[in-house]
Amino acid sequence: MSTSSNVTVTELSAEQIEADIEMKKADLALKREQMLLADDRERDKAEADIILRVRDMELKYQTTIDTAQIQASMQRDRRAEQAAQTMQGQA
Repeated sequence: MSTSSNVTVTELSAEQIEADIEMKKADLALKREQMLLADDRERDKAEADIILRVRDMELKYQTTIDTAQIQASMQRDRRAEQAAQTMQGQA
């Protein structure tokens, strides 16, 4: 092998490594996005479950329940999670 072909093989190896790194980054970004979406779905599901439980208790006990504090707590948690996601995305 000549020096020229060694350089070419080395360049190709470096390009392959860079391509592999980019593929891993894209794969990790996709997995992260999937995890965030799954987490958001679970949060939505829990929120809907809470609303149903509150409504059930209202009907069962013939009373009204102020859900403002519950809603505020859920929104605060969601905003905190979104802020953490934004900071992670910037890192």
